[in-house]
Amino acid sequence: LAGLVEVLEAETIVRQMAEFVKAKGGASKGPALKQVAGVVGALRELLRQFGCGKVHPRLYLGEVMRLKDVVDKGAREEFYGLMVEVYRWTRTLDIITAGRDIPQPQLAELKRRVEAIDGTPPPVPTRYYRNEPVPTAAPTEPSATCQSNAPANSSAAVHPGTQTGAGGAAG
Repeated sequence: LAGLVEVLEAETIVRQMAEFVKAKGGASKGPALKQVAGVVGALRELLRQFGCGKVHPRLYLGEVMRLKDVVDKGAREEFYGLMVEVYRWTRTLDIITAGRDIPQPQLAELKRRVEAIDGTPPPVPTRYYRNEPVPTAAPTEPSATCQSNAPANSSAAVHPGTQTGAGGAAG
């Protein structure tokens, strides 16, 4: 999946994943909920690898927040894992909680989990679009693009004419 994101626009793939979570996330148990948990785990991994400049939380938080109340432990753990990863990139719970009704027990659990990563250095992307130069200097503070309302680098905005991966794909 990460290789596909390297070639194609991340926003399109992430939106499709969010739509799947929206469509199947209402299940209370069964295979659909396990699939949703897998998709949320994949979102977390894409965010970890590409950063929130490419995999912006705005694209999926609304749909993923439905999982805060599920009884399935696996889906709930994937939900918390993604929320902690969002916190790693933003260093604030505001983007997660803004305009959302999060019950006190879930909010307390989320705060407990993010306390464990406070004081750690800010993350840096480990993967980039194939047609994007790899930066040489690591950032020293959380990315401001994560805290804005829109993804900072959709490939259409940064690399015009490369939406199909032309020129960036290895041949």
